Amino acid sequence: MTRQTLAVTLLLIILVLTMVAAVLMYELPFDTRLWIEIQNAGHTPIFGIVSLLVLGISSRLLGTVFSKRLVHYLVALVVTALLGLFSEYAQIDGPRDADIMDFLRDIAGIVSFLGVSVCVDRKVNLRAGKLRGIILTVAILSFIATMVPVAYWSTVYLGRNATFPVICDFDSYWGKRFVGTNNAALSIVRAPRDITDDTTSVGQVTFGGDDYPGLEILEPYPDWRGYRQVSFEVLSPEDSSVHLSVRIEDQSHNGEFEDRFNRTVLVKSGMNKISFGLADIRSAPSTREIDLASMGAIHIFAARRDSGLTLYFDNIRLE
Repeated sequence: MTRQTLAVTLLLIILVLTMVAAVLMYELPFDTRLWIEIQNAGHTPIFGIVSLLVLGISSRLLGTVFSKRLVHYLVALVVTALLGLFSEYAQIDGPRDADIMDFLRDIAGIVSFLGVSVCVDRKVNLRAGKLRGIILTVAILSFIATMVPVAYWSTVYLGRNATFPVICDFDSYWGKRFVGTNNAALSIVRAPRDITDDTTSVGQVTFGGDDYPGLEILEPYPDWRGYRQVSFEVLSPEDSSVHLSVRIEDQSHNGEFEDRFNRTVLVKSGMNKISFGLADIRSAPSTREIDLASMGAIHIFAARRDSGLTLYFDNIRLE
């Protein structure tokens, strides 16, 4: 082996180790659902590139041992798959969680990049034309499949942005993707007759018996500047009034009670419209102002344990 070949081989090995280490250690600084999917999808091109690097290493180190080019593709496939398996095993006690889906994304990257490479590699003689087509189709579909969640969530965010200043009205498919519950059950049902506007669906929330049961809107459209208030409608079929707590926070919220907007409201029997001024929300923290250009979440929950309580929510929006 010449010095030049040795230097190139060592460089390829360093690149492989660096890219695998990046998968193990690096996390994107954003934790939105879209960026989580982008980070997940990143396994595919990273391990695809690693597989090509391993292919180059195998060709240089084992070129005199294996004369057939396809053997080196097999070596690249097996070695890179083992690296992917190792990277997930190493994350059991690491900064990220081990995930079988990440390993499958690794495999998809290996198959897609090696598959395209073998189809254009002049050193490989694929005698059957159909075989080349099958390999290329599998390779392309493997890559596309891992990118579908990114495309889906990109579309969801675009839909969320298009319906603003409505944050959630339970009619829009996009808005519902950001709705969750805590110790409560949510159903999308037809609006009770008590709601007189033209909506057709509302969120029926049945509160559980554990702490802080309720509804949460995660990742609403973040820029609330230019509006006066945030409001929502709640219909109570109860004969007596109930109390709800509302918590609104920005993306810089540190988890402390004093670092967010907190308010308890009285919900009477029948239809209620609850509103909060954005000026009050902005000045709510004790040591800073809430950033109305970077809002993070809305939580609406029972002020106490109200197992079995059912309320109907609609038209969470800015005005």
